Amino acid sequence: MKSKPLFDLFEQVFDISNKVMEFDRIPRYFGVDAPITRSEIHLVATIAIHDGCSVTELAQKKGVTKGAISQMLTKLEAKGLIEKQVDPANTSRLLIRLTPKGVKANEFHDQVHEMIYDSFIKEVGDLDEQAFDFLQSFFTKCRTLLDKWITQMK
Repeated sequence: MKSKPLFDLFEQVFDISNKVMEFDRIPRYFGVDAPITRSEIHLVATIAIHDGCSVTELAQKKGVTKGAISQMLTKLEAKGLIEKQVDPANTSRLLIRLTPKGVKANEFHDQVHEMIYDSFIKEVGDLDEQAFDFLQSFFTKCRTLLDKWITQMK
């Protein structure tokens, strides 16, 4: 295959990536009265799964620093989505739980995911097996190449 069509295809991947990042930066309300960013709602979802976990545990699960989690938890608490409780077994440790408002936002987030999945399947679900296999292979190769570039830049 000529390099120009392949380059054009790769450029489309980068364009899609940029659009995903743009889409992710738009705060949404998720059925509550406070705008919530993508990273915030995904932390809410993690808290929903791991109710009563600590800041340290959340940082480990999300692969970020405790400082980053603490900053986000402060924002979520100000929005009324979470509450921090002192662990009765260890008073230097905080346990994180969703408030009823946080539970509502998480449930709405789950519905949004279902809507996105359904919409995606409706748009591209009719791909034949050969086209699907090509896309799987293409995206795997793109991911491998991007991982290589990231490693080289560090």
